[in-house]
Amino acid sequence: MRLFYKWGKKRIPLVGNPFEDADWIPRNNPPRSVFWEFDKVQAVLTRMTGAARTAMTMVFGSGIELGALLAQTGADINWRSAERTMVAPGPKNEFRMARTIFVDAWAAEQLVDHSRTVLPMARLWPWNDGGKALRDAFYGAQVEAGLAGAPPISLASGKRQWGAVKVHTIHDAPHSYVINRSLGLDGEPRQDANSVQCS
Repeated sequence: MRLFYKWGKKRIPLVGNPFEDADWIPRNNPPRSVFWEFDKVQAVLTRMTGAARTAMTMVFGSGIELGALLAQTGADINWRSAERTMVAPGPKNEFRMARTIFVDAWAAEQLVDHSRTVLPMARLWPWNDGGKALRDAFYGAQVEAGLAGAPPISLASGKRQWGAVKVHTIHDAPHSYVINRSLGLDGEPRQDANSVQCS
Protein backbone atom coordinates (compact mmCIF):
# COMPACT_ATOMS: atom_id res chain seq x y z
CA MET A 1 0.00 0.00 0.00
CA ARG A 2 2.73 2.45 0.93
CA LEU A 3 4.69 1.73 -2.26
CA PHE A 4 1.50 2.12 -4.28
CA TYR A 5 0.92 5.51 -2.64
CA LYS A 6 4.46 6.63 -3.51
CA TRP A 7 3.89 5.55 -7.10
CA GLY A 8 0.56 7.36 -7.31
CA LYS A 9 1.88 10.52 -5.69
CA LYS A 10 4.32 10.99 -8.57
CA ARG A 11 1.53 10.84 -11.12
CA ILE A 12 -1.57 12.19 -9.37
CA PRO A 13 -1.55 15.42 -7.36
CA LEU A 14 -2.71 14.63 -3.82
CA VAL A 15 -3.38 16.90 -0.87
CA GLY A 16 -1.97 15.43 2.32
CA ASN A 17 -1.03 11.84 3.08
CA PRO A 18 -3.97 9.38 2.98
CA PHE A 19 -1.95 6.97 5.17
CA GLU A 20 -1.01 9.56 7.77
CA ASP A 21 -3.10 7.95 10.53
CA ALA A 22 -2.72 4.36 9.32
CA ASP A 23 -0.24 2.97 11.84
CA TRP A 24 -1.04 -0.61 10.78
CA ILE A 25 1.08 -0.32 7.63
CA PRO A 26 4.47 -1.95 8.25
CA ARG A 27 7.43 0.34 7.70
CA ASN A 28 10.76 -0.69 6.18
CA ASN A 29 9.67 -4.27 5.71
CA PRO A 30 12.19 -6.61 4.07
CA PRO A 31 11.15 -7.94 0.63
CA ARG A 32 8.52 -10.67 0.91
CA SER A 33 9.81 -12.64 -2.05
CA VAL A 34 13.02 -14.64 -2.12
CA PHE A 35 14.63 -15.40 -5.49
CA TRP A 36 16.76 -18.45 -6.16
CA GLU A 37 19.08 -18.83 -9.11
CA PHE A 38 19.03 -22.11 -11.00
CA ASP A 39 21.82 -23.83 -9.07
CA LYS A 40 19.99 -23.37 -5.75
CA VAL A 41 16.77 -24.64 -7.30
CA GLN A 42 18.52 -27.81 -8.41
CA ALA A 43 20.25 -28.24 -5.04
CA VAL A 44 16.86 -28.39 -3.33
CA LEU A 45 15.08 -30.50 -5.96
CA THR A 46 17.76 -33.21 -5.83
CA ARG A 47 16.90 -33.65 -2.15
CA MET A 48 13.24 -34.31 -2.88
CA THR A 49 11.69 -37.58 -4.06
CA GLY A 50 8.58 -38.93 -5.74
CA ALA A 51 5.58 -36.77 -6.60
CA ALA A 52 6.82 -33.95 -4.38
CA ARG A 53 9.98 -33.60 -6.44
CA THR A 54 8.06 -33.72 -9.73
CA ALA A 55 5.50 -31.17 -8.50
CA MET A 56 8.17 -28.70 -7.37
CA THR A 57 10.02 -29.29 -10.64
CA MET A 58 6.84 -28.15 -12.39
CA VAL A 59 6.55 -25.06 -10.20
CA PHE A 60 10.18 -24.06 -10.79
CA GLY A 61 10.05 -25.14 -14.45
CA SER A 62 6.82 -23.45 -15.51
CA GLY A 63 5.88 -20.77 -12.97
CA ILE A 64 2.57 -22.46 -12.11
CA GLU A 65 1.24 -21.49 -8.68
CA LEU A 66 0.23 -23.97 -5.98
CA GLY A 67 -3.56 -23.61 -6.37
CA ALA A 68 -3.44 -24.31 -10.10
CA LEU A 69 -0.97 -27.15 -9.62
CA LEU A 70 -3.22 -28.99 -7.15
CA ALA A 71 -6.23 -28.58 -9.47
CA GLN A 72 -4.54 -30.21 -12.47
CA THR A 73 -5.78 -33.47 -13.98
CA GLY A 74 -4.15 -35.82 -16.44
CA ALA A 75 -6.09 -34.12 -19.24
CA ASP A 76 -4.18 -30.87 -18.64
CA ILE A 77 -0.99 -32.42 -20.02
CA ASN A 78 -0.76 -32.46 -23.81
CA TRP A 79 2.58 -33.28 -25.39
CA ARG A 80 1.40 -34.00 -28.93
CA SER A 81 3.06 -30.78 -30.04
CA ALA A 82 6.72 -29.87 -29.62
CA GLU A 83 5.80 -26.70 -27.75
CA ARG A 84 6.08 -28.21 -24.25
CA THR A 85 2.92 -26.65 -22.87
CA MET A 86 0.35 -27.64 -20.26
CA VAL A 87 -2.88 -26.22 -18.87
CA ALA A 88 -2.86 -24.32 -15.58
CA PRO A 89 -6.44 -24.35 -14.23
CA GLY A 90 -7.76 -21.14 -12.75
CA PRO A 91 -7.47 -21.36 -8.94
CA LYS A 92 -10.92 -21.54 -7.35
CA ASN A 93 -10.20 -18.59 -5.07
CA GLU A 94 -9.20 -16.28 -7.90
CA PHE A 95 -11.06 -14.88 -10.90
CA ARG A 96 -8.71 -16.46 -13.41
CA MET A 97 -9.48 -18.67 -16.34
CA ALA A 98 -7.47 -21.73 -17.30
CA ARG A 99 -4.43 -20.81 -19.35
CA THR A 100 -1.72 -22.57 -21.30
CA ILE A 101 1.80 -22.23 -19.89
CA PHE A 102 5.26 -23.12 -21.17
CA VAL A 103 7.39 -25.80 -19.49
CA ASP A 104 11.20 -25.64 -19.51
CA ALA A 105 12.94 -28.56 -21.23
CA TRP A 106 14.74 -29.62 -18.03
CA ALA A 107 11.36 -30.01 -16.26
CA ALA A 108 9.24 -31.41 -19.09
CA GLU A 109 10.69 -34.93 -19.07
CA GLN A 110 9.70 -35.52 -15.43
CA LEU A 111 6.17 -34.29 -16.09
CA VAL A 112 5.76 -36.59 -19.09
CA ASP A 113 6.87 -39.61 -17.06
CA HIS A 114 4.54 -38.69 -14.19
CA SER A 115 1.51 -37.98 -16.42
CA ARG A 116 1.76 -41.46 -17.96
CA THR A 117 0.83 -42.93 -14.58
CA VAL A 118 -2.37 -40.84 -14.28
CA LEU A 119 -5.71 -41.31 -16.03
CA PRO A 120 -6.92 -38.29 -18.04
CA MET A 121 -9.67 -37.29 -15.59
CA ALA A 122 -7.75 -38.22 -12.43
CA ARG A 123 -5.95 -35.65 -10.30
CA LEU A 124 -2.36 -35.23 -11.46
CA TRP A 125 -1.07 -34.79 -7.91
CA PRO A 126 -1.90 -36.97 -4.87
CA TRP A 127 -2.54 -34.35 -2.18
CA ASN A 128 -5.92 -33.32 -0.75
CA ASP A 129 -4.51 -31.25 2.11
CA GLY A 130 -4.15 -27.91 0.35
CA GLY A 131 -0.49 -28.62 -0.32
CA LYS A 132 0.67 -29.02 3.29
CA ALA A 133 2.57 -32.25 2.62
CA LEU A 134 4.24 -30.66 -0.41
CA ARG A 135 5.23 -27.59 1.62
CA ASP A 136 6.68 -29.81 4.35
CA ALA A 137 8.72 -31.79 1.82
CA PHE A 138 9.92 -28.58 0.19
CA TYR A 139 10.99 -27.00 3.48
CA GLY A 140 12.68 -30.22 4.52
CA ALA A 141 14.71 -30.23 1.30
CA GLN A 142 15.82 -26.66 1.99
CA VAL A 143 17.10 -27.72 5.39
CA GLU A 144 18.96 -30.70 3.88
CA ALA A 145 20.50 -28.43 1.25
CA GLY A 146 21.79 -26.09 3.95
CA LEU A 147 19.66 -23.18 2.73
CA ALA A 148 17.59 -23.04 5.93
CA GLY A 149 18.15 -23.93 9.55
CA ALA A 150 16.35 -26.95 10.93
CA PRO A 151 12.90 -25.87 12.16
CA PRO A 152 12.26 -26.13 15.93
CA ILE A 153 10.38 -29.03 17.48
CA SER A 154 7.11 -28.16 19.21
CA LEU A 155 7.10 -29.12 22.89
CA ALA A 156 3.37 -29.81 22.73
CA SER A 157 3.26 -32.10 19.70
CA GLY A 158 6.87 -33.26 19.39
CA LYS A 159 6.74 -32.45 15.67
CA ARG A 160 8.87 -30.01 13.75
CA GLN A 161 7.32 -26.59 13.20
CA TRP A 162 7.90 -26.26 9.48
CA GLY A 163 6.02 -22.98 9.39
CA ALA A 164 8.90 -21.39 11.29
CA VAL A 165 11.13 -21.77 8.22
CA LYS A 166 10.45 -18.89 5.86
CA VAL A 167 13.48 -18.85 3.58
CA HIS A 168 11.70 -19.68 0.32
CA THR A 169 8.03 -20.55 -0.02
CA ILE A 170 6.16 -22.29 -2.82
CA HIS A 171 4.59 -18.89 -3.48
CA ASP A 172 8.10 -17.51 -4.16
CA ALA A 173 8.99 -20.29 -6.60
CA PRO A 174 7.17 -18.81 -9.64
CA HIS A 175 9.12 -15.59 -9.02
CA SER A 176 12.36 -17.56 -9.18
CA TYR A 177 11.10 -19.12 -12.42
CA VAL A 178 10.65 -15.67 -14.00
CA ILE A 179 14.15 -14.58 -12.96
CA ASN A 180 15.81 -17.73 -14.31
CA ARG A 181 13.67 -17.72 -17.47
CA SER A 182 14.33 -14.07 -18.29
CA LEU A 183 18.09 -14.44 -17.71
CA GLY A 184 18.31 -17.72 -19.63
CA LEU A 185 19.73 -19.56 -16.60
CA ASP A 186 17.28 -22.45 -17.10
CA GLY A 187 18.77 -23.48 -20.45
CA GLU A 188 16.07 -21.75 -22.47
CA PRO A 189 16.78 -18.73 -24.71
CA ARG A 190 17.09 -15.53 -22.71
CA GLN A 191 13.89 -13.43 -22.71
CA ASP A 192 12.58 -10.05 -21.70
CA ALA A 193 10.95 -10.51 -18.27
CA ASN A 194 7.76 -8.90 -19.62
CA SER A 195 7.38 -11.70 -22.17
CA VAL A 196 7.80 -14.56 -19.68
CA GLN A 197 4.47 -16.25 -19.03
CA CYS A 198 3.91 -16.88 -15.36
CA SER A 199 0.87 -17.58 -13.20
